[in-house]
Amino acid sequence: MSLWGIWLRHLLGGDGQAARREPSAQPRTAPQAPALLEAVPVGATKEKQPVRPPEVTSPFSLARVEQVVDELGYRVRRQVEDGHVRLVGTWDSFPFTIEELERFPHWLLVAGEWSSPAPYWQRADIAACANDWNRDKFFPTVCVLDDDQGVVLRASYLVNLSAGATGTQLRVHLERGLSSCTQALAQVGPLLPES
Repeated sequence: MSLWGIWLRHLLGGDGQAARREPSAQPRTAPQAPALLEAVPVGATKEKQPVRPPEVTSPFSLARVEQVVDELGYRVRRQVEDGHVRLVGTWDSFPFTIEELERFPHWLLVAGEWSSPAPYWQRADIAACANDWNRDKFFPTVCVLDDDQGVVLRASYLVNLSAGATGTQLRVHLERGLSSCTQALAQVGPLLPES
């Protein structure tokens, strides 16, 4: 016997014959796993909590959006132009418009702009920065608009809700649209020379 075999026999104890078993006619079964503990939040009892019914999808409407905006604690006003209704408000000093697109029903648009235009000579820098944003981010889409007084940056979040939406889904889209557009308007700007 080799040194390896002697060492294994010594390690396993005995002559190695005790570990061998005769084949059995009965199939071997896996040992039973211990019962998993039920996860219960701290301070909660093990009583069954009532199951909330799932939210139901309802058709998209600007009235529902206005209700969700009000539930979020924001204040907007209705603006009617040529029979088209939109909600307007201000977030972080940026004017915003929330509307259902006139030519594309059931599309929610959340759009914000700079409150004051930048000079025309900064247009190329602002456009380059907007292009970088659009290349790096999936939403919102940022574009440069020429105004009578200069250049204005616009951020738009657009989503198709033709299949309807639950209250939670509307809330998520509004919060995502407002926060991402506000972030884009604050970050995208003319490239300033280093000093």
